[in-house]
Amino acid sequence: MVFDIFYNRSFDGGVTWLPVAVRIDNVAGASSGQSVGPQIAAVGSAVSVAWSGSPFSSPSNNNDVYCNRSTDRGATWQPNDLRINTAVPAGGASTVLTDLRAVGGALFATWLDTFAGRGIRFNRSLDGGVTWLATDVGVNTPRSGPVQLPQRPRLAVAGTSVVVAWTNVVGSTRDVHCNRSMDAGTTWLVSDLRLNTGVPAGSSRAELRSLAFDGATPWAAWHDDRNGLNDIYINAAFGFVPYGVGTIGTGGVVPRAFGQGVALIGSTVDHRIDNALGGAPGLMAFGVHKDSIPLFGGRTARRSVGYARGRSWWR
Repeated sequence: MVFDIFYNRSFDGGVTWLPVAVRIDNVAGASSGQSVGPQIAAVGSAVSVAWSGSPFSSPSNNNDVYCNRSTDRGATWQPNDLRINTAVPAGGASTVLTDLRAVGGALFATWLDTFAGRGIRFNRSLDGGVTWLATDVGVNTPRSGPVQLPQRPRLAVAGTSVVVAWTNVVGSTRDVHCNRSMDAGTTWLVSDLRLNTGVPAGSSRAELRSLAFDGATPWAAWHDDRNGLNDIYINAAFGFVPYGVGTIGTGGVVPRAFGQGVALIGSTVDHRIDNALGGAPGLMAFGVHKDSIPLFGGRTARRSVGYARGRSWWR
């Protein structure tokens, strides 16, 4: 059985469509193949579609990840699609594409590669899909012990901040993990983070369902059975991130704001200014997640914002 990728569009809210849908996959130049699981992303007149596919001529019949793009709202497409799982040779992966996002002129894709335990993979283009990273990136952390099977990664993007989250399966239990990049996917945390932190790892069945940014803050939502039945839980990133760069002051001094400690309820965090002129007036603004409230059986953080004013200090 042959599966191909087709595209159609409407300019009047779905009343009328192109009379003939357009086939946009041309996997490795094959006239037929297995192309499945398309994801679409659009900004303005730029439209991109990505999918998992394999030509029947492939010796392994493994699926790679391909992408095609249009710059005129789908009227025309590139004659050849582009393979973006570039860390391995063609046919050397077994992929399930799960998410594609467009932000400005950038494209971000994530997928699961089940071949040889490669796990959650990521690639991105900063020029609308023309070029991609030469080697796609693994964002989940391999761990010793029981076999871990990451599933169904999701993407959220805000500016150059990128978060990938997924369900991590170990035996009959499931946790929610994530990783993040602050430079559009060039670099990532060395170790991924577990988000369902209200219970010990591996003690419930948590399934990631949604991931989104609110401004600069990423939020994740999932259901899990920690109380016997499935409830809905959410988590959000919080901590401290320096904002901007200090301007040159008296004597060429450039102050730097930074934090120390772990920003958790009941913990102590120091907010400091380094390289400042002693005795000079200063202002420090900060946001704090200080307590939590029930939400559909889970808990969510309540935020407050404050500021401190006084003379500068340094280490």
